[in-house]
Amino acid sequence: MKTSAETSETLSAGGKSAKLPASSLSLSGGNLISTQTKASIWGQK
Repeated sequence: MKTSAETSETLSAGGKSAKLPASSLSLSGGNLISTQTKASIWGQK
């Protein structure tokens, strides 16, 4: 059985890094858009 690996991307901002699945990212008007919420990516303040 063949399995597929999920491709991920690392985002960095404000001294923090987060690894997200590439499938949750898209480009819109030159901006990177995620299907995940800001809180789920960077955590609650």
